[in-house]
Amino acid sequence: MRFTRQLLLLATCVLFSAAASAADEPGPEDIILDLPYGVVLFDFYQQNYFTSLVNLIKAQKDDTVPQHEAEAELLRGGLYLSYGMRGRAEEIFKNVLDIEPRQDVKNRAWYYLARIAYQRGLPENALSYLSKIRGELPDTLVGRDQLMAAIINIQQGDFLDAYSGLSDWEGETDIKHYVEYNRGVAALRLGDTDKGTDILDLLGRQKFGSEEFELLALKDRANLAVGMHLLREESPEKARFYLDRVRLNGPFANEALLAAGWADARNEFYQPAMIPWNELASRNVLDPAVQESLFAIPYAMAKAGGFAQAAAGYQQALDIFRAEQEKLKAGIELVKEGGYLDDLLSSAEKIEMGWLRELKVVNEAPQPWYLDELLSSHRVQESLKNYRDLLFLDYNLTTWDESIDSFDEMLTLRERRFETVVPSAQTKLSDNEQENLQNKFALLNQLYLSASEKEKLRLLATPAELKKLQRLDKLQQLISKHPNARAHAYLLGRVDFLKGILFWDIYNTLEKRERKSGRALQDLETEFEQSREFIASINRLMADLPAGFEGFAEKIQAKRSDLSGAREKLETVTQKQKAQLTEVVVGELEQHVARIDELKLQAAFALAQIYDQDSEKEEDDDKPQNNRGVAR
Repeated sequence: MRFTRQLLLLATCVLFSAAASAADEPGPEDIILDLPYGVVLFDFYQQNYFTSLVNLIKAQKDDTVPQHEAEAELLRGGLYLSYGMRGRAEEIFKNVLDIEPRQDVKNRAWYYLARIAYQRGLPENALSYLSKIRGELPDTLVGRDQLMAAIINIQQGDFLDAYSGLSDWEGETDIKHYVEYNRGVAALRLGDTDKGTDILDLLGRQKFGSEEFELLALKDRANLAVGMHLLREESPEKARFYLDRVRLNGPFANEALLAAGWADARNEFYQPAMIPWNELASRNVLDPAVQESLFAIPYAMAKAGGFAQAAAGYQQALDIFRAEQEKLKAGIELVKEGGYLDDLLSSAEKIEMGWLRELKVVNEAPQPWYLDELLSSHRVQESLKNYRDLLFLDYNLTTWDESIDSFDEMLTLRERRFETVVPSAQTKLSDNEQENLQNKFALLNQLYLSASEKEKLRLLATPAELKKLQRLDKLQQLISKHPNARAHAYLLGRVDFLKGILFWDIYNTLEKRERKSGRALQDLETEFEQSREFIASINRLMADLPAGFEGFAEKIQAKRSDLSGAREKLETVTQKQKAQLTEVVVGELEQHVARIDELKLQAAFALAQIYDQDSEKEEDDDKPQNNRGVAR
């Protein structure tokens, strides 16, 4: 018996994809000291990585995030990394090590350098970077360095270091189950079946919600890992128990169905073995597990003595392989024509994407019969994401180009407004109102400075006091017109007495009133001076505005030219990427065609063997009868 997918080692990679999510990118400090950095973080946590990166680059260029220099660099490196630009990200993280003295920031930089080295297939370098971390990583990265080191050690066959490195693990609860999975796998590979089974069994019995897709998949993988390990250890009954836990609609259902059939076949339960294999045979034939089931079913039939049914099974496998091969060849031609990839990506999510996000396609995508298999290929997935990101960048450049037209319209409207408003403003500024006010102020000031003490009493009177004085003046004039009146002298004396009271009240507060009036005159003089400067600045502004419009027009035209050049370059890069993507997709499909050619040969060979075995059986059935005849 052979297994086409030995997942025990490959399963150790599960966490790396989970750990490389946007949630563990460089995070903010507790307090945002520069507002532009807060804007950048807002877009980042909204998963608008492109907008966040553009705003961050602009903020750094304008030097508006000086209080978050190292954090901003970490974030920029993480954003470049999110788009797969590992070289640029590596330069940034190394730069952070030179400019930042804080150990927690350095630890984060070492961690991301390790991730980049791991992605580039340099595990030794990754372990070297991880070894430079001192203490714990901050925030959501706590414990991820231990996990990455364990994954690398498992892949390099160093299961003891992997297991011991996770034994004292402490970190974020969202990766706890991934840690337990890798620890269990390391124990199994060390040969400690009981310990590894206990760890993975506990994970395989966890209750997760239907929306927790990654954890449900991890649970399936844990059960599958134990089942396949027990199957290799010649414990098919125990293996069947764990394999039956794997969901039939999960991502590891095919491997579990295949292994479940072999567990029954190990005990020579060939009829029960065909139950999971028949279910598996109805699935996507491009899956290696499904392909193996098409051979396993007639194999079980032959073992049970049904040579005719086995021959029919192999013949059916041949027919299925031929039909699928024709579909693949038709698909290759469709991809080469060029329209398929655009149709495929037109059905993808229309959001800001990055390297950290998997490409998701809706059900209406063209030719879904091999779409899942294409998207499961790392090379195809990465090429598709690169092509998709280029299309998204083209969308941004197109939007910005359209915005340039809006700036043109805004500039035109402002010019028209200028032409309408400025003449009226100039008229108002050139009238004599300002000059008349200044003349009145000069006269008032001169009057105040040259007034006698008696005149100052009247000048500094309040409006109410001045009103009373005016009434007394009128009353005095009226009395003076009647000198022969009996009470003439008495009445004039009373008026003088009342005036004296008013003047006495003013005189008692004269010093205070003089100070207040002096300050008022000084303030008024200051306001006149500011008014003159303001009017002069307005005149200068109106004189400079036409030149300003010309400068804006030139800037807008320069930006339009920059965008046009960028779109031309982007078009060239996009076409190259599309050609590369087409080559990658066609290459993947051609590998399936070649694989099916091999399977057809195997099926034909197996079919010939069945016929030979059937013929030998018939000959063996005849030989005893002849021998008995000779004996008599």
